[in-house]
Amino acid sequence: MPILSMFEKIRCQITNRIYTKQQEATGKWTGTICPKVKKKLDRHIEIAASCMVYPAGGGIFSVNDKYGTNIVDINVRSCDCRRWQLTGIPCCHAIACFRHDDIKPETMVHECYSIATYREAYGYNIWTVRQNTMGKNEWGRCAATYL
Repeated sequence: MPILSMFEKIRCQITNRIYTKQQEATGKWTGTICPKVKKKLDRHIEIAASCMVYPAGGGIFSVNDKYGTNIVDINVRSCDCRRWQLTGIPCCHAIACFRHDDIKPETMVHECYSIATYREAYGYNIWTVRQNTMGKNEWGRCAATYL
């Protein structure tokens, strides 16, 4: 495929993806976090029901589940299982601690998973350049218009 045709195809794919993501997040989603992350969080909430929490004070907890013991520090958002640090989504051990301290799990999810951040990430458009009606000498003027 010639290079200009390939670039045009890539531009069309990116433009279509951005448009699809904008439509997906506009008006359909409710709450504060994206639906896929909410689904994962709900699974962790179910598993957290089987965890035993032992507070140590200062936001630090010892949590027992069927696989062993994990130390959770709510202040620094960490757990020994490392799922919370790696994904930004609280693990079942952390959620068990949230229940003890009456904290909503949705408030402890990293902000990159919020609907507002998602809408901001896909809140732009890629503008096209007329290829047939203007020559290369017009590209600079056209780019300045869109910037």
